[in-house]
Amino acid sequence: MTELSDDVKEKILIDVLLNAKLHDGKPNGKVVMGGIMGKNPDLRSQAKQISPYIAEVVADVSSWEMSAIESRLNELAPDAEANREAKKEAKSQARKEQKKGLPELPNAEKGKVRLRYAPDPSKYPHLGQGMNYLINHMYREMYDGWIMLRFDDTNPEKVDPIYFDAIKDGMNWLGCTWNEEVRASAFLDDMYDAARDLLSRGEFYFCSCTSDDFNARKDEGEACPHREGGDHLGEFNKMVGGEYQPGEGVIRMKGDLTSDNLNMRDPVMFRLSPHKHALTDATYVTWPLYDFESAFFEAKYEITHVIRSGEFGTMRQELQSHLIKLMGGTVPEFVQFGRFNIQGSPTSGRVIRELVQKGIVDDWDDLRLLTLQAVKRRGLHPDTARMLIQAASITPKSSTIAWVTVESVSRQLLDREAPRLFMAEDPVKVVVADAPEIDLELEYHPDLPDLGKKSYQTGMEFWISGVDADVKVGDLIRLKDLYNIKITGVGDELQAEYAGDEILKKVPKIQWVEVPGEKITLVNPQLLYPSKDTLNEDSLLEISGYIEPSVENFSDSRVVQLERVGFAKINHTENGYMGHFVHKF
Repeated sequence: MTELSDDVKEKILIDVLLNAKLHDGKPNGKVVMGGIMGKNPDLRSQAKQISPYIAEVVADVSSWEMSAIESRLNELAPDAEANREAKKEAKSQARKEQKKGLPELPNAEKGKVRLRYAPDPSKYPHLGQGMNYLINHMYREMYDGWIMLRFDDTNPEKVDPIYFDAIKDGMNWLGCTWNEEVRASAFLDDMYDAARDLLSRGEFYFCSCTSDDFNARKDEGEACPHREGGDHLGEFNKMVGGEYQPGEGVIRMKGDLTSDNLNMRDPVMFRLSPHKHALTDATYVTWPLYDFESAFFEAKYEITHVIRSGEFGTMRQELQSHLIKLMGGTVPEFVQFGRFNIQGSPTSGRVIRELVQKGIVDDWDDLRLLTLQAVKRRGLHPDTARMLIQAASITPKSSTIAWVTVESVSRQLLDREAPRLFMAEDPVKVVVADAPEIDLELEYHPDLPDLGKKSYQTGMEFWISGVDADVKVGDLIRLKDLYNIKITGVGDELQAEYAGDEILKKVPKIQWVEVPGEKITLVNPQLLYPSKDTLNEDSLLEISGYIEPSVENFSDSRVVQLERVGFAKINHTENGYMGHFVHKF
């Protein structure tokens, strides 16, 4: 057996001493062994000699005083601890950088990536789904690729035309674009032809078993009696021609009856539906199931990468891959990631529908919901979703994003572009007895001169927010961008006197509105479910006050920042100004 060299022994001693210093004089031999092997792969052939030697050194060093450990380590490797910390920091930074943005797609070539959005037009999309769409769009940008918008509308029972426009509106708001738009139901005849080809080749067959009978056989791995023999193509044509009623027959794929993946045991490809599709001719009564429809389009449009949330599962992936091959297509790369869930508001269509029916929320665009229509109406910055994706990247596990995180990102984005106005919330009047008359101009935003300026001609009377009115006689406060005042009297309204222009340290700066100002009422939407399964009955609060008249210069759709109060969308009405907070401070 080869004797360990002095150099190797010194390396081991240094690592044992460093580990001992980090753990109160009690080194861990297994950790040292792992470190030695990791840093010195050429020593792995000597692992049988190194392991017992490490054990000897660990036993010896464990008996030393800490001062002796530190002294010997400093003698052999004075930079050992610093080098360890530097490497640790470098690894941490590398992990952080790796998490930023999106990971590369497997087998992707710039200019040759073909993707698709595949929304189901049976409900309004929510923010989490919007983030899924946006991931596809971001990959399209990354690879200079091509992308299609494909509406998976082959379940006539659930399709509603209103959802098509809602989905496109939400995707446009997020910044998603596409090269081609198709509706799956418009390709029914083409899908029928593909099915006829597979029936003729013996890959599909007609089955008239009841669901219970077939499932009992499937569970045992037994074949359906209709699997072999018979005029399966003729039966399919009868289905298409309306000669069968729903439940009297389906078309199945000949799969693998012994497969551990139950999706591969002769799954249904086409079924009959009694429901009239809102956008097709009434003669269409035979409808493909999702797996067939999806595979048909992946093959037809030569999709190279299917990027979707993990709820679809790898078992569906096996089935769809098999179907794509049967149709002569190339199997795309399947990239699955965890769902994005947003805390505090329901995303289930069933739950939201119940909330609408019970009158708890007004509609699908209620300010407290997280449908794309709701967050757009509320005024959430549309780049919020992109920023969240870039920060979190994508992982196989689903993640729940706290609403405070969503708000934080949106607020940062809005702060860069929202014009700034003064508002006095729960207002209290201040009368400044000897107030100088001031002609004042202020920019709407310090970093956006193109927004212009607002003008004031101040007098003696001002509104300030109630939270700023908790003062006593003798207190100094500064009316922001104006001057200082000294409180001389308190009551239903405050009395004050002019106290100079000098900006003084530790004197609070408060926003103000000239009297009379413009009355304003704002709704402050709260989370519907601040904790799981607990409905917030007081999730719509009203706040009133006065706002500066220059608010009239901005359209109803514009988000403005009410300094120290919040971001809001304000509507001009006959009864004054009304609106809602996007984010309340």
